Amino acid sequence: MLKIKKVLSVLLSFLMLYGTFSISAFAENTALTDISIDFEITAGMTIDDIIESIAIKTTGLEFDDDGVPAAAYFSNNGDPLDSGTAFEDDVLYDVYFYFKPSEGYEFDESIKYVTVNGNKTDNFYFNVNDDFNYIGICFYELATNAEPVTGKIIKKAEIKIDANIAGIYVDDYEKYIKIITRGLRFEDDYGDPAIYVYDKDGNQVLDQFESGETYSLYVYLAPKKCYVLADYVEGYLNGEEVSTHTDFWHPGGDYGDVKVDYVEFHFELNVGGEKQLTIFERILNFFRNLFEKILSFFSFQPVPVK
Repeated sequence: MLKIKKVLSVLLSFLMLYGTFSISAFAENTALTDISIDFEITAGMTIDDIIESIAIKTTGLEFDDDGVPAAAYFSNNGDPLDSGTAFEDDVLYDVYFYFKPSEGYEFDESIKYVTVNGNKTDNFYFNVNDDFNYIGICFYELATNAEPVTGKIIKKAEIKIDANIAGIYVDDYEKYIKIITRGLRFEDDYGDPAIYVYDKDGNQVLDQFESGETYSLYVYLAPKKCYVLADYVEGYLNGEEVSTHTDFWHPGGDYGDVKVDYVEFHFELNVGGEKQLTIFERILNFFRNLFEKILSFFSFQPVPVK
């Protein structure tokens, strides 16, 4: 009888221990439905000072400082800043904060706003997948001694292009097209180029621009994170208004349910004389032309003599 009691006691203890592990193993994470932070930015503060000033007011939220990207990223006119750089008056900065859920918590990706310094903003995005699990909160054109300015709707897109691009290859578009509008980038994320070029006969051009020829160009730009496009975006090329079209597309396939917003520029370009190429570009073009001549020589078929 004593042995039976001991066996039952051990069995009961095992069941209680197993039940405890089972409950903890299958316990659901707590959803983060209200994300709130405070921070300050004043002249003379460094990036490290600003990170130190951030107060996370949401339980279950912490810096994403052990992965990619880092806890915070700052840029001055698009240029990354070192952590020891001091912020200056009369300079606009882009500021990004990255946070992750603590253990036992998870993001509620249906939330519409986060709270920064007591003000609600929709200027954030989630990156939750097999590789990342963070929220990015963004501020653009942020000045010192001022309340944070949220990202903005892009209503005007401006680019500049050099018409003297004879000899330049079409897919080197970053060499001859400059994006003037902050918050825009070339839309070339999913294997398709950000520019399509056609000659006067409607044939797509894939190699070099030729002097004296007129081409039809389609240029595709997308908003950076936390920027959005207006329903209609005015387009300007070298200061002159040109035709634009705003739309979106789904890459599909391996990319899943991704929506890509873009603004399309369409304009004609009359290519001018030979551009002054760099030494490297001249050497590269020399060998390309030499290779083409060698191929042409070996493909030559003499006419038989009667």
